[in-house]
Amino acid sequence: MGNNIPPHPLSVWGVTPVPFRAAATSALALAVILAAMAILKFLSLHSAHADLGFMMNNMDRISAGEGWRLFWGHAQPLMYPYALVYGAAPEIMAAPLLLALQAAALGGALFGVLRGWGWLPGLAFALYFPVWYNALFDFHLDHLAIPLLVVFFLAAERDRMAWAIAAAGLLALVKEPFALQTVACGLYLVLAKRRVAAGVLLVAGGALYFLAVAWFLIPYFTVTGGGVIDNTAYSWLGGSLGEMILTLLSNPGLVWQHVVIPGKIFYVVGLLGGLAFLSLGAPWPLLVAAPIVVISLLSDNPGYFGLKHHYTAGLIAPLIFAFALTMRRMAAWRDGAMWRMIPIVVLVLAVGHVAYAPSPVSRLFWTEKVWSYGRDAYRVRDRDMWISEAIDTYIPTDPSIAVSAQNTLNTARLAHRKYYYIFPDGVLRDANVPDGRAFSAKGLAIFLLTGKKARSEPGETRAEFVVLDLKRPWYLVDKGCRWLYGQCRDATMAAKFQAAVAATRRAYIPVFSRDGFSILKRAPTVETPGRKRGHAE
Repeated sequence: MGNNIPPHPLSVWGVTPVPFRAAATSALALAVILAAMAILKFLSLHSAHADLGFMMNNMDRISAGEGWRLFWGHAQPLMYPYALVYGAAPEIMAAPLLLALQAAALGGALFGVLRGWGWLPGLAFALYFPVWYNALFDFHLDHLAIPLLVVFFLAAERDRMAWAIAAAGLLALVKEPFALQTVACGLYLVLAKRRVAAGVLLVAGGALYFLAVAWFLIPYFTVTGGGVIDNTAYSWLGGSLGEMILTLLSNPGLVWQHVVIPGKIFYVVGLLGGLAFLSLGAPWPLLVAAPIVVISLLSDNPGYFGLKHHYTAGLIAPLIFAFALTMRRMAAWRDGAMWRMIPIVVLVLAVGHVAYAPSPVSRLFWTEKVWSYGRDAYRVRDRDMWISEAIDTYIPTDPSIAVSAQNTLNTARLAHRKYYYIFPDGVLRDANVPDGRAFSAKGLAIFLLTGKKARSEPGETRAEFVVLDLKRPWYLVDKGCRWLYGQCRDATMAAKFQAAVAATRRAYIPVFSRDGFSILKRAPTVETPGRKRGHAE
């Protein structure tokens, strides 16, 4: 008899398109909040060299004509239009503009979710903690995967194959791992939508592009490794794509040892739990998420399966769409169960947000546990201002002068130069840097035919200036020392950092020092046979 009871009106309303004005207002509100917080983090000197500094430096150099950087380490052709905008903006506005554009893209994705799938999926998107980390963990081109995949799923639902192909095709140009998602998008069209021609086009195009950039372009333009294949995080699988595939097929025990560990289990549970595990009710969209999940689970780098990083970007839209499909099916129930479950679902979404998202209503914001996301990260204090002023005063604007800075120190003056190293690179050891003059069509042709790189000697490998601050998280390159509640909790890493600082002070002369912050200049050197330029005697 219960089957004759119609669905509760609010159940259906939760998964029907939100009116344009309400959706636009909600999207704008989210974009403004995310942009304001990200920009304040940059202005308060709480952004990082890895990775906002890397992106600022790359875009500055690309706008100066070094287009080869689009394939340096990763293949990111869509960085080019960003670089043009970045290069045209005044120095003081360039980074904030990048962060605002990133927030706008995420707001646009929310608009698509609200208009296409309803207010419940829209609420899930707005509260989902990976969305907030993709907005506030500096700037990464990966964020484009979120709106592009939203467009793909919306277009596939409406049988608009041209739009679906365009969105999935552009996805591959974000970064080479997403080309594997392009392949997955093609499989989704074939298996879930029965659109064979469009699906095969994406499978073939995504696979060929991935192989081209992973085997040829990235190795050619990168000094030491880069990309997904040539990455130490996957060295346990083998040194080439063929060896990796062979290991996966022939040694399941080894794969199990590397995949089934507490951190990776928490990664999967966290991603699904943040959406009340409802994404599991619609498996087809999860096919599109599978390549990113596999890449993360096979990696030995904790960052890849960390929930507070940008590597979750390719997972957000598939999981939200799967959530939306599950809610639609529940809305069709005739006994009113969906209506009774809505408060529970909303409560789970809210609890997950407060517990793990870096928003103004989260525990991270109010506890000051994590330096990057506590409320002080969004307040520009006197110390931040005089540090910025000292950097602008003592670090020359000349882009040919190399600088090495602590990972947690990043400003436009530091980044806008040819070589911007991350401490202790370029200080205690030579930095691996390419000489862009060696890259040419002829050189690439030789590399494709022989595998040999025609290169001149690398450019400047030592920093002229070093910038350090002992009152912010200590890092050696991008490896930190578990800085919690204002203290380093990893004694081994702390000792290594302090030793690196001591060695730096023996080779560099301080030109500014105050309250734990210092700017040092390379000491004069004596050229002797067999010594590399830049080593202090």
